[in-house]
Amino acid sequence: MKMTFDLPEDLLREAKVLAIQEGKTFKDKMAELFTLGLDRMDAAEAAKASPVAVAKKRSKR
Repeated sequence: MKMTFDLPEDLLREAKVLAIQEGKTFKDKMAELFTLGLDRMDAAEAAKASPVAVAKKRSKR
């Protein structure tokens, strides 16, 4: 699917450089970066939904 985005020049340049350094196409690198961002969002939402129990520190007597 084709989409059009207006990105800041420095962000666009950084993504292009990363793609070249990794021997990937710009298209593939952007798909990877979108996927990573979505995965982080999912992880953050999951963390909010099920908080981890935190052990309370005992005071010294």
